[in-house]
Amino acid sequence: MNYYYHNHTIHYPDHFIIYNEKEEESYTIETKLSWGHFIEIKQNNRLLYTLSDNLSSYLPKFTIKEDDKVLGSVSQIFSFGKTQYDFNYLGYYIKGDFLSNRYSIMYQGHVIGDYSIKHNFVCIQTDSDKVIAFIIALEAFKSLIR
Repeated sequence: MNYYYHNHTIHYPDHFIIYNEKEEESYTIETKLSWGHFIEIKQNNRLLYTLSDNLSSYLPKFTIKEDDKVLGSVSQIFSFGKTQYDFNYLGYYIKGDFLSNRYSIMYQGHVIGDYSIKHNFVCIQTDSDKVIAFIIALEAFKSLIR
């Protein structure tokens, strides 16, 4: 299924909607600023995932949870050279350049989602809401390091 939302830097607080290819509301994203940055991903007013960062760490890190169970994280790794990132989320990895406008989400050598920015819209192709959560975590992480 294809999803999209208007491309913007995620702010705190913020609220936006992800639409499907039929222009129907599929996911609602709400961000809050508390002791760190907090994001809720909902579908039909039901909480699916929460994303939060930890203010106590020097480098940015978003933890992704489902029903208070930690599924993984997106974080920056300390390096004296080129900036490095760690994606520890259900065995998913990214093919392509993280900061580019186009890449694929991979799992065990297979593409399970694509992500790109076209005409000021974030476009997502996937059949998994876990991929949606991962992409929102990536976008939130990018907004912290800008």
